[in-house]
Amino acid sequence: MKRTGLIVAAGRGTRAGGGLPKQYRPLAGIPILTHTIKALLASDRITEVRVVINPDDQVHYAACVEMINDARLQTPSIGGNTRSASVLNGLQACKGEQVFIHDGARPLLPYDALNRIIDALDTDKAAFLALPVTDALWHVANGKAQDAQKRDTLWRGQTPQAFYTADIIAAHENAKEPADDDVAMARAAGLDVTPILGSELNLKITQPEDFDLAERLIG
Repeated sequence: MKRTGLIVAAGRGTRAGGGLPKQYRPLAGIPILTHTIKALLASDRITEVRVVINPDDQVHYAACVEMINDARLQTPSIGGNTRSASVLNGLQACKGEQVFIHDGARPLLPYDALNRIIDALDTDKAAFLALPVTDALWHVANGKAQDAQKRDTLWRGQTPQAFYTADIIAAHENAKEPADDDVAMARAAGLDVTPILGSELNLKITQPEDFDLAERLIG
């Protein structure tokens, strides 16, 4: 079975601050995106890795991959005007029968979590890493807590999100509107998607303080 790791890294990441798009900012002296690529290449079960980048970031991307010597890393795809368009551009270049769509700003994907999501497609048509919600949840209106929300059926989605490539391409091509992530895209196309236990280490770097947390975790 051929498997593609597809990293979506075409966004601007403005909430993280720092000038550069966050995926190119250093984490422990190495660009975040470099860590992310290496996390997928760590498994020999991944046949190829493809990255979707912004057309303005080709110089930054070239610097990221200078230190990666692995023939499985393919020529990058160019992103579109929306996340959904960027993902579809990347999907159309994939050679694997299965695809594992991962955020460029999740550099600390643990090896065992990656193996769990790969294993999931042995029995499921689609799956994604996620964590059950453990914090109390409140509906807030006008700055005040209103009603406690049940959390026993709620999970926090992570990536990779895993699909048979033909299925998720069809979901994107037939979508009537953009979706927040590929699980939502798959659900809109009628696919059942199974949550697979992720990891607290697999954080998405979004806010400036996330860099400090990721530095501590990687250390």
